[in-house]
Amino acid sequence: MSQTLSPTYKSREQGFTLIEILVTMSIFGILLTVLLTGLWVSFETAQRIQRATEASQEAMTVQGRFTADITSLYRGDGRDYFPFNMKKDVQTLLEFHAWDTSGEGLEHIQYLLVENKETGAYDLQRKSAPVILSLPVGKHKSTTLLEEVVNAELLWLDGSTWREVKEPRTAVPAAIQLKLTRNVRGAGRVVALVSAPAIQGEFAS
Repeated sequence: MSQTLSPTYKSREQGFTLIEILVTMSIFGILLTVLLTGLWVSFETAQRIQRATEASQEAMTVQGRFTADITSLYRGDGRDYFPFNMKKDVQTLLEFHAWDTSGEGLEHIQYLLVENKETGAYDLQRKSAPVILSLPVGKHKSTTLLEEVVNAELLWLDGSTWREVKEPRTAVPAAIQLKLTRNVRGAGRVVALVSAPAIQGEFAS
């Protein structure tokens, strides 16, 4: 005695319909899109955090170098061959003499903003050369401290107030601050603030 299959059972034996397949594929596509979007956002966030952390570490390195230079600053006795200049020109932010790491010799140090032709931004560079009295300053050694600098503000401490250096200044302040705005790729605008007291010699307001 043969058994007659129901219409529903017959359709299942023939497989899924085209509409069912398309609906299933659409659902999988939506889920995959949501998953990939979430992964991409997580990846981008991790990259931004990493680049911001690297920028912070770079700023700390500059802070250490800047502090070491400024706190070793040598004023001399006011003679012309020991100049101290803040905002000497458009490129030179700072120019001064400081004791070298041995504490026995002097270095001529400059902090400059040098335009990077490739990026259109500026590089913060430190130039230094040993000083031998009565002889011209020798060839400077140049080191790039920070890249992608789009704005720099040099400030000096006047009592308890920070004032921006807008014109050349030769008097040594009690403290110096350098505010650098950088356009860090993948992290956006980042502000690096480095400051140090000028503890060597007498201070002038």
